[in-house]
Amino acid sequence: MSIIGSWFSSKNRGFFGGLYGTGSNVGNILGISVAGVLLNQNEDDWKMLFFILGAIFVVNIGLVIATLKATPESVGIVVNLESLPPG
Repeated sequence: MSIIGSWFSSKNRGFFGGLYGTGSNVGNILGISVAGVLLNQNEDDWKMLFFILGAIFVVNIGLVIATLKATPESVGIVVNLESLPPG
């Protein structure tokens, strides 16, 4: 949440915080759906689901670590706080 505070003004922080908060719910829905489809295809090897879903998780975490920047300044975006409206 601190990264959201660094990237967005206080006016927009609630909206983007809400989007961030829905991520776990969407992830749960997608994970259960993918697991169900994979289980229907490979009923004999249900243990493989843990490896497949784990691999998806590791790839996603790798993408986040590789691309997420803590502040706009860290990617060369200059923020002029004096030009922003209050609030």
